[in-house]
Amino acid sequence: LVMNTAKRTTEIVQSLFPKSVGDRLLAEAEEKAGEKKKKENVDTFMMESEAEQGTATEGPFKSDPIAELYLSTTIIFADIVGFTAWSSVRDPKAVFTLLETVYRDFDLKAKRRGVFKVE
Repeated sequence: LVMNTAKRTTEIVQSLFPKSVGDRLLAEAEEKAGEKKKKENVDTFMMESEAEQGTATEGPFKSDPIAELYLSTTIIFADIVGFTAWSSVRDPKAVFTLLETVYRDFDLKAKRRGVFKVE
């Protein structure tokens, strides 16, 4: 059960992120799991939890943000012209069906072309 869960988690991370980001996320998760095993008692855990919350100057994050530099990057902003008017007179199911179709087709095309999509 544990091995299946670990395998599935790895597959999910690899399907969602570029290799370098996925590798970093998995390495950080393994490092955190190793740190948890080293904790000796509840008092140590409580002290670390309070320290992890941070202050206004140091912030709540202990790791660097996940960011990569890509010299060749394209950003797309898309709008469906007339969508607000169209959707205001449609059944919610029809609106959902349209949006689901548009997103699914876009995701399939992006995946075929090896595009990493950020929402």
